[in-house]
Amino acid sequence: MADSAGPPPLLVDTVIIPTIQVAPFESNLLDLYLKSKNSLTHMHLPLNYDDSLITIDSVTSLLDSFIFITFDYSYDSSNQLLTINIASNNPDSFLVAGEYSFAKIYFTAAELSGITSIQSAQSEGESPFFINTIGDTLTPVIIPGQVSSSIPTAVEDENIVLPGKLSLEQNYPNPFNLSTNIEFYLPKVSQIELAIYNVLGQKTAVLASGVYSTGIHQVNWDGRFDSRQIAPSGIYFYRLKSDDFSIVKKLLLLK
Repeated sequence: MADSAGPPPLLVDTVIIPTIQVAPFESNLLDLYLKSKNSLTHMHLPLNYDDSLITIDSVTSLLDSFIFITFDYSYDSSNQLLTINIASNNPDSFLVAGEYSFAKIYFTAAELSGITSIQSAQSEGESPFFINTIGDTLTPVIIPGQVSSSIPTAVEDENIVLPGKLSLEQNYPNPFNLSTNIEFYLPKVSQIELAIYNVLGQKTAVLASGVYSTGIHQVNWDGRFDSRQIAPSGIYFYRLKSDDFSIVKKLLLLK
């Protein structure tokens, strides 16, 4: 009896970087996805990008469920290099084989329109490698992504909401001191969440959650976390999310 057909086996540990479309000055995020056939104790992931088109705001780990795992990142602006390092600091701790998102890159597009690839660095002395649980050094496959930034059309510039078009507006005022307003449009009845995140990617306040009707909605953030603690000055992100979409923008709180 013949074996039933199934997906081909995973032959090489792979990191997948998505492709995303943004507008100039728009903030957004990229989820980095790991497909690994090996359990790993170390990931060294240097990535090149064009810093004239995007600015990396922060990088956050999605590996909280793995204990004794350290996560850090660094920039080398002279080489347009973002390096992510993930390592086990305990012999009994490792990243299990499987498929999952492991990091988020928060970025802001520059004024210029263009396309930048986010891809594996291949300069001398800087290339990606993994180490498995028996100490073998592995060369992963890095599937590059792109951030494409383009100037909005005249209709978008006039802030005319078209039928069927979801939108999340820039908060106003911005920067702000006491409170700020955030407006969004839903083309259909949707289960949504609008939340505030700090630069570490931690959710600090939920401004709207539940089923919302079609149309324009406006919420106000009073500059406090859900704990009612006053938020310190700095850059924050606000994210509108449902099962079908996710939009992120950046705001600035000045005390």
